[in-house]
Amino acid sequence: MLQALSDRGLLRERNEDAAAALALPDGSLLLAVADGLGGHPGGAVASHAALDALVERLQAQPPADPAAGLRDAFEEANREVRARQQGAHARMGTTLVAALVRGSQGWTANVGDSRAYLVPLDDGAARRLTEDHSWVEEQIRSGRLEPDDPLAALNRHVITRAIGLEERAGTDVTGPIDLPDPSLLLVASDGLHGVLDDEEIAAVVAASGGDHAADLLDAVLDRGAPDNVAVALYVHRLGVDVAS
Repeated sequence: MLQALSDRGLLRERNEDAAAALALPDGSLLLAVADGLGGHPGGAVASHAALDALVERLQAQPPADPAAGLRDAFEEANREVRARQQGAHARMGTTLVAALVRGSQGWTANVGDSRAYLVPLDDGAARRLTEDHSWVEEQIRSGRLEPDDPLAALNRHVITRAIGLEERAGTDVTGPIDLPDPSLLLVASDGLHGVLDDEEIAAVVAASGGDHAADLLDAVLDRGAPDNVAVALYVHRLGVDVAS
């Protein structure tokens, strides 16, 4: 089962997030989310341009090597966004996270603070598959900042990498990752994980009747949805058709 949705949230004037979940011509499955950078004009342009470029590259050239294919598609997305950086959109950029699935294995790629998660459906524990390219997360990983430090809340939206900011994307790629049967593979913008922590995301998935994307969005809306939110996911069950 593939699902994707994006929502403006309750406080933002426009939606600068984009999401996609689809099957590629070779039978691989692609999940992707892009979150246009706030504070600069063109966030929605950047997120949709990056997502479209990623999808088009992987549809046209399904990769023999998933990791190399994702890295190449991220570079194409970066080139596309930079090519459109003109006039009022000269400083636009976007985060980008994607997951590629073949059989019972997955690969992830990310730039920025949009994330990928794996949630085994038999125990509900969420496993984060990506590391944020953000000032706060990098300070926490280095031991220079505690998660509950006031600086963490003040600087949560400061990212250190984004599609469009540099000549090269600086993509992190992980995989192959074995997908438990059954499990849920999720990619999401910080409109989700900035509101729900990892345990809460897993709890929503565990309680869902099957419309996981809508249930995750509803949980964010119940918390006030201060930002745009985008999610794309795949429910992996052996012997079950993707479309069901």
